[in-house]
Amino acid sequence: MRIIDGFKRFKQSRGHGVHSPFAYQLITQVFSSPHSFYAFYDIPEKLRSHGIDPRVITPFNHLSYRLVYHLKARNILEVNPGTGINTLFLMSPSTRINCTWLEKDTSGDSDQSVLSLLPRRPHRIIALPAPGGELLPFGKDLSVPGKESPVPVDDLFDAIFVNVANVEPPPIDQLLELGHKQAFWVIHPITKEPGKQYWKQIVNEKRISVTFEGKEMGTVFPWDALTPSRYFV
Repeated sequence: MRIIDGFKRFKQSRGHGVHSPFAYQLITQVFSSPHSFYAFYDIPEKLRSHGIDPRVITPFNHLSYRLVYHLKARNILEVNPGTGINTLFLMSPSTRINCTWLEKDTSGDSDQSVLSLLPRRPHRIIALPAPGGELLPFGKDLSVPGKESPVPVDDLFDAIFVNVANVEPPPIDQLLELGHKQAFWVIHPITKEPGKQYWKQIVNEKRISVTFEGKEMGTVFPWDALTPSRYFV
């Protein structure tokens, strides 16, 4: 075990040598779990019936489901949700799950949109361009003047999924404000810009306790109660 930038670095991918019970459970029951779920068979059938090729489903979608299921997230923010394929997986673990979409534009949904397949319509918020190019130019209450009604100020998120493909990611400060004390974040993809640099900033952020870095995605736990560690899964 080496110490790099103040983080404990583990190269094992299946939990060997990991002493944190929290990290061990995540690695063995989520990131490296061999088990499947009914939704992994049900959602492809729904996509076929909607005229969408189920091959659009990726391992990231399955991992998103596993994280929400394992951590029992109920109030989820998706930044740049795209066509909503991942939303299907995020909302499938429980009938109590609600999603909020933060997107650049809600007009002209493509034929590949899965809005009609979702159990509940997401609360959709349009983000206006910020001077720095970020996607979140509004306040803590998620309000945008002249746009849809805001999410209540005290309605913080259990999980925040940020798709950084082709957009500037939100400021880290704002993610910290939008999630409650035991919220987690998922950043995807982190292998090319702007996600690559954004992930580096998150890993080096002193207020971030634990990160799990995979091939395409990073999972973040800014929990004060956790010992700062960096895991590679």
